[in-house]
Amino acid sequence: MASSSSSFPSEIVEYDSLNENEHSSTRGRSSASSRLFDVFINHRGPDVKHSLALQLYNSIKKTGFRPFLDSQEIELGDSIPSTLKNAIFSASIHIAIFSQGYAKSAWCLAELVLILQSGVKVIPVFYDVAPSDLRYIGKDVYAEAFANYKEKGRYLSQLEAWKKALHSVSLISGYECNKNDNDHDKLCEIIVSAVLKEVERIIPLDVAKHSTTLAKEFFNRQRSEYDRSTFLFDVREAAAKGELPCLQTKLLKDLFIEDHHKFQSTDEGISYLRYRLGKALLLRFLIVVDDIDHIGQLDALLVTDRHTLNPDSLVIVTTRDERLLIQASITLRYRMKEMNDKHSRELFCCHAFQQPYPNRGFEDLVESFVKGCGGLPLSLQVLGRHVSGSSEQRYWQRELDKVRKTLPGDIKQRLQISYDSLDREEKEIFMDIACFFVGKLKSTAIRVWECSGWKADLAVQILKDK
Repeated sequence: MASSSSSFPSEIVEYDSLNENEHSSTRGRSSASSRLFDVFINHRGPDVKHSLALQLYNSIKKTGFRPFLDSQEIELGDSIPSTLKNAIFSASIHIAIFSQGYAKSAWCLAELVLILQSGVKVIPVFYDVAPSDLRYIGKDVYAEAFANYKEKGRYLSQLEAWKKALHSVSLISGYECNKNDNDHDKLCEIIVSAVLKEVERIIPLDVAKHSTTLAKEFFNRQRSEYDRSTFLFDVREAAAKGELPCLQTKLLKDLFIEDHHKFQSTDEGISYLRYRLGKALLLRFLIVVDDIDHIGQLDALLVTDRHTLNPDSLVIVTTRDERLLIQASITLRYRMKEMNDKHSRELFCCHAFQQPYPNRGFEDLVESFVKGCGGLPLSLQVLGRHVSGSSEQRYWQRELDKVRKTLPGDIKQRLQISYDSLDREEKEIFMDIACFFVGKLKSTAIRVWECSGWKADLAVQILKDK
């Protein structure tokens, strides 16, 4: 991603940087630069802001997706370059409206370069111009604007990149219209239909309500590389409730949008999914399977069956037991590490303040909570919700003192799941480690357990795998 100073008109960026510093103490709201958008509308305000651009914005918004139009989304105190860049790079699709005055706006041209850098699909709308006007800058509609830049010595280092961007977009199939057309409604309907089709194709995965920016960026970037995607939550819990057929139904619905077949049994789901997946070997899927605790769950979802998926599909499996990945012949394995301080702070604040940063005056208390959580997402979420809604620092301090002595029930309950999955011998060894052998040599502990007739080597390996 290019930096603001190299992508946007420098004198405006310098002014805006001062403006951003001036407003850096404004922390009570979520600025547009921290939000994600589905559609970005690139346009020149004086030409189409109050006509076609606004009409597209309102039509897309009615569908439930989130469009970005600068006049509607940028608020007083927002950093303009960072807000625009965030909106461009978070969008699933871009609309670029090329009007006769488009090239007079250095901002429009700078945005267009970033749009192409994002690698995301762009729909061009040629409004009172032809695609050839973008292709031959020297003699057509935009010639005067570029001549003025050269004559005044402005943006000289960026002119070539702007010309290349215009030329590239001129080769993309788009829509042509003019301001005297009486049927703007029909054009708007056609464009919105094309936008919805593309956004729905790569609709964001249903990740946690307050996932970190890193997680959002990863999933939103990954899903754009695949034809269809699905996120299957809490497979372990669903299996325990006998709801595996429901997960099979969700898998089918997400990957084959037109198919709403419902399964009454796991065997029925396996049979039908094998048939549908076998007919779709040309499609590349992104499938995330969250929290399995038995190999049969993967078998039921067919996600590790290499004969039913395109080799270019990506399947991500999370589990508390590494042995299950070995049983499923998953060779590329990653042991999760604790979250770093930045993302820990962000996750905690999203639950405590409904924003990724602390309210003024709570910075030290937040650091104490975050430090105590040790980078564990569950603790960060539970404790963040625990203090949410209180604006009294005394209350926060009192709760901090309490959780240092006793964990909240939500955390205990989740940790109990892992403990309950152990057999009696493994539980005894786990408790011995926690109470007596922290910091001691493993060989010493194993000799003690073996004297009791336990298969200590195997039990320790099982605990390590979990």
